[in-house]
Amino acid sequence: MLALVASGCSSGEDPPGTAPEIWCRGLCDAVMRCGLHHSRYLCEEECVDERPGLVAFSASGAEALEPCLAAFDCNALNSDTAWEEEMDACWAQAEERVAVSPRARALCVDYAAAWFECGGWWTVEDCERNYSMWNSDVVEQTFACIDQPNCDALARCNDAVFESL
Repeated sequence: MLALVASGCSSGEDPPGTAPEIWCRGLCDAVMRCGLHHSRYLCEEECVDERPGLVAFSASGAEALEPCLAAFDCNALNSDTAWEEEMDACWAQAEERVAVSPRARALCVDYAAAWFECGGWWTVEDCERNYSMWNSDVVEQTFACIDQPNCDALARCNDAVFESL
């Protein structure tokens, strides 16, 4: 990536990168627009280093979030409340745009049914879009939750997957 940064991209497009790099590229667009950092490269590097949990996103999930992060209001970069509100809105938009992964599709047919049996109401499509935001490790860990013996165990398993991120 350093070579690409040094030489530039002749197409005018950013190189794809990892999920953390993509996510941070979007955030740093807003940071730079708001005048909160002096160096795009350092902003992106610091962002990736300070947010190890970003590796849990899929690249397609990060790509779906990137334009919304880039458009963050400057206030959201300085306020926890505004950050949460904008991040929630970005997440909802990204779920609508993310490409559904084959593994998320395979998971969600049974996973949504398991939650339905426990009184939950989550469509297969909503599940697919949500789990397409996450990397394959998160999806694979969630597969283990499908065969839990009861609803409490299903909820504990689901919580454990996301608490480990």
